[in-house]
Amino acid sequence: MNIAFLCRHYGKSFRGAETYVRELSSHLSRLGHNVKIYPHIFSGIDKSTQILISTNGRLDAILARFWCLFYHAKLIIPGQSGPGIDDRWNLWCFPDTFVALTDFQLYWARKANPFV
Repeated sequence: MNIAFLCRHYGKSFRGAETYVRELSSHLSRLGHNVKIYPHIFSGIDKSTQILISTNGRLDAILARFWCLFYHAKLIIPGQSGPGIDDRWNLWCFPDTFVALTDFQLYWARKANPFV
């Protein structure tokens, strides 16, 4: 499976999202998946990508949704920023999967957008 991550600061710093992208991408690669990491949606993402995981949020998440609709890929957005306006934007992008990190965030996300 072709999987792409959007992670703005990957390779420049290793904070929460960057560390999680590094760990998850290495595990997925060991399972035989083709994984690539891009800084943003305009980085020339391979058109054969089947799953796009957006960690950047805001405008990148909105553009990732359009990219996925155009190229028939699935969009996954993790709830790294926690309940607040950033994750509301992420939920309003109608990702195929929103990954809540806590039970509280799961209930909050269901209220913010019950269609995801």
